[in-house]
Amino acid sequence: MVRLISAGTLVEDSLLSPRRSNFLCALSDATESHHYGFSVVDISTGELAVHNVCEAQLASLLARYDPRELLLPSTLRNNLPPSLRSYLGASKPMSDNGMNEEGDSECVVTCLPEDSWSDQGLAQLISTHPELQALQQPVEKGLLSHMEMLSVTALLQYINKTQMGLFPRLFLSEEEELGVLELDRNTRDSLNLIRGVHDSTIGSVMNVLDQ
Repeated sequence: MVRLISAGTLVEDSLLSPRRSNFLCALSDATESHHYGFSVVDISTGELAVHNVCEAQLASLLARYDPRELLLPSTLRNNLPPSLRSYLGASKPMSDNGMNEEGDSECVVTCLPEDSWSDQGLAQLISTHPELQALQQPVEKGLLSHMEMLSVTALLQYINKTQMGLFPRLFLSEEEELGVLELDRNTRDSLNLIRGVHDSTIGSVMNVLDQ
């Protein structure tokens, strides 16, 4: 069995920072409504979160999760939302391998083919993998929007393909929105909350509190 390792699917402790999550994110597209399905998972811990967001909310979500790898449909390849282009620092079109060229972000961008963005096989995928049972009730009861379903499907299909069917035991992150202060990336970086000298934690608030 050979697993493909990408920036968002690392699980080896020696390759991960103990002070930050390693999130893999999928962003589904609804161009006509400017709304997106935003799903994110840390496969080293199993933490999963799903959001339905508009363009105005996208920047704060990207800053909050700071994903290491971002999965996009081909329809967004050369039509990135302004907040996403700003986050990636991508002043040039994406290269043929789907990664941003000369961007400032550490986030790797992977474009998936159209068949990855269909939720038709999602219920069966969940039913055949006990590790995904946290999603069974939300999917069966229709608690996820269509855009959220598409982003979750792309996320799971990518993990299924790269990890040869090996999934982490997922749990849904239940975050109380009223207890969250959202900061855009520039504001967060200017406050040195988690990044300090030379893009490390030295000189940051995180380095002092270590929480």
